[in-house]
Amino acid sequence: MALKKPSARSATSLSDAGGPSAGKLLVGWPTILEFLCLRVWPDGSPRSVGKVALYTEENRWKAFVTDPNGPRVAFVTAETPDDLLALLDEGLATDQLDWRQDKFAEGKKAKGR
Repeated sequence: MALKKPSARSATSLSDAGGPSAGKLLVGWPTILEFLCLRVWPDGSPRSVGKVALYTEENRWKAFVTDPNGPRVAFVTAETPDDLLALLDEGLATDQLDWRQDKFAEGKKAKGR
């Protein structure tokens, strides 16, 4: 599945996009890789790369996902890192994460940063 562009409200390869080397770590999760590296949408318009922070809390694996193209954020939780990455990859591919408005990013814009 390919990464879906957020709606206005809110296929280039990775090497063509001038992003970092893909390596082999995320080969099983291609949409996460696109989310983190793709700098141009398939229509040719520029894209800001996303961020994913992984951590554990209360014996569960969690990811904090930031999409500056929204701007929006989401959290994903699972029992294992494999399950977490699978859920994240599927959620990014279908754009079905529980996205929330990124109020921090909007605050930076309002202050002129």
